[in-house]
Amino acid sequence: MKNVLYIVSTLQRSGPINIVYNIIEEIDRTKFAPILLCLSPESKNKISALNEFRDLNVEIHSLGLTRLKGFLLGRAKISRFCKKMNIQIIHLVGLRADLIVQGKKFSDYVLISSIFSNLFDDYSMTSGHLKGRIMAHLHLMSLTGKIKVACSDYVQEVLRKWVNSDFIIIRNSVSYKKFSIPSNEEKIQNRKLLGIDTHKKVFIFVGVLIKRKDPLTTIEAFLESKVCKTGAAVLIVIGDGPLKKICEEICINKNSVLFMGNTAETLSYLHAADYYIASSRSEGLPTSVVEALSCGLIPILTKIQPHIEITNNFKKWNYLFEIGDNKKLTELIDNIISEDYSFLSLQSRLIVESALNSKIMSNQYQALYSIKQSNIL
Repeated sequence: MKNVLYIVSTLQRSGPINIVYNIIEEIDRTKFAPILLCLSPESKNKISALNEFRDLNVEIHSLGLTRLKGFLLGRAKISRFCKKMNIQIIHLVGLRADLIVQGKKFSDYVLISSIFSNLFDDYSMTSGHLKGRIMAHLHLMSLTGKIKVACSDYVQEVLRKWVNSDFIIIRNSVSYKKFSIPSNEEKIQNRKLLGIDTHKKVFIFVGVLIKRKDPLTTIEAFLESKVCKTGAAVLIVIGDGPLKKICEEICINKNSVLFMGNTAETLSYLHAADYYIASSRSEGLPTSVVEALSCGLIPILTKIQPHIEITNNFKKWNYLFEIGDNKKLTELIDNIISEDYSFLSLQSRLIVESALNSKIMSNQYQALYSIKQSNIL
């Protein structure tokens, strides 16, 4: 049996942490023993997935380091930890983990790095253009000697020109057992529990309220739709972030947009909804969209490559709009309610079962865990 060490900053709930959870949930425990190592302690102000990982019976450790101490002391501490725990494979998630775990100290391990976004877009939108590009280049430089995994064709296309080899593509996927289509009775019950009208169409937006996710486009387009103005639909917004105040301000005196803030569990909201809107300007391959598809929600998405990569699994998909195109999104919101809901809902679910389920994803990662260090790309 091989010991696989997953190194993350913290277990704060996010797309990448959900992916790690899904990999471990499906891992073959007769071949691999998963161990989690967090670089920093969990924040009391953030929603942590710590208890969910404990429920998987995963051994969890933390170095308890600040960011500065992580870069000063982390490499030596991780090296000692790996020797003590007899680690064979190290799976790295995030910039901090990749920057710390590199070089001769770790040449005897199989090193796997998962990249979940277009690093240049992601870092530039969160840290500014210049700093973001520097961070992206540092991250890419740190991938030398590692098995590089991209979460989508698009991420590989953008990033492979900056490294000396291709990425292996393993698409972000979700648990098709946890995220399932609710029965009509379950949907009605969830709406009652959440205080949502059982007779209205329900649209949902899930994501951090930041520029990259562009919640303003979703909200403004929905408010202009006929289904909103006639009171036939509501929009649920799940998430928090720097744009929350602006989002709330444009919805003053409008009870058709419901702000739920951050929540540890989105499943009940997905089971209460009919349609999913993602107005993102940039993504890797968004797990929130895949979770919605798994619950049978019908998606309306920006016309960016990762979204196209997902919707290519439909025979034909007409519900994509250009970034920031409020007018087109309003049109799509009004048009989609006339579609055959049961048929498209089932198509959404089948996409996950056939291509984007966590069993497939975990098996692909487990195949990498079996690669010998000498064969790393």
